[in-house]
Formats: sequence, C-alpha cells, structure tokens
Amino acid sequence: MTPEIMIVEDDCNYRRMIRKHLEKAGYCGIVESWNGKDALEKLRSLGSIKVIVLDIMMPIMDGLEFLRHARNEEYYAPVIVVTSIDTSKLESLDVFEMFDKPLNWENFIRSVSSALSLGRNRTSVIAGLRRLSSQIEKTLNVPAVRQM
Repeated sequence: MTPEIMIVEDDCNYRRMIRKHLEKAGYCGIVESWNGKDALEKLRSLGSIKVIVLDIMMPIMDGLEFLRHARNEEYYAPVIVVTSIDTSKLESLDVFEMFDKPLNWENFIRSVSSALSLGRNRTSVIAGLRRLSSQIEKTLNVPAVRQM
C-alpha cells in the first residue's frame, strides 16, 4: 500500500503507540521517521503523503525546521502537531491541528480522518491544475505557470 500518513516522532515507544492506534482505527499505509531530516527525505522520495503527524522537539532537525523546509518545497499535506511543549506558543504555525501529549486518542483519530480527507482532496485539485496547465501550454504553445 502506498503510504499516506507519516509519523514524525523521536520517541520510539510513542511513535509505535501512535501507529498502533491508527492501525486499530483501520489506517494502513503509514511511514515513520524519527527526526525532521529523515522525514523530509522520505517526503521527497515518496510524494504520496497526505497527512503528517509531527512532534516538535526532536534531534537533528526539529519539527519547526521540518515544517519550514516542507512548505518551502511546496509540500502542503495537512500537519497534525503532537507535542509535550506548550501549544499556545505555536499558534502561528500553519498546521491542521495541535495536540498536547498525552493524546486523547478519540479526538486524535477524528482529526487524522478529517486531515486525510483534506489531504486527498488537495492532491486531486493539484493534479487537476497540473493537467489543466499542461493543456493550456499545449493549446496556446506557451509555457504555463509552474508554481503548484
């Protein structure tokens, strides 16, 4: 199955627990990363990720730096932040939702479901815009806008 959900969490036990709850709720196609750098590399290579579950405090590349790089590279999958730091300090982030640890699993799974729907819709819209751009380019014989 093509991965659609990425869990980016340095705590191996918590990452496994998130995965277990997602699988119990019927989600498969899950990929895991233990830091932002590893997650960014996987995001680049997979291209199929529709939702990112992101911790903030991680080694090598933290969640904030990962998010900045991902947005600069035009990855717009909805991001659900799961963190033990005060989320009120993160209110300006461009994320789908934020949760404090420990998670309320019912609310978390509901958020993943909504974010996954949004992520799939974004992917369809972007693919449609790319097809339309290509058709315009062919029809008018001019370069189309490439920022999508």
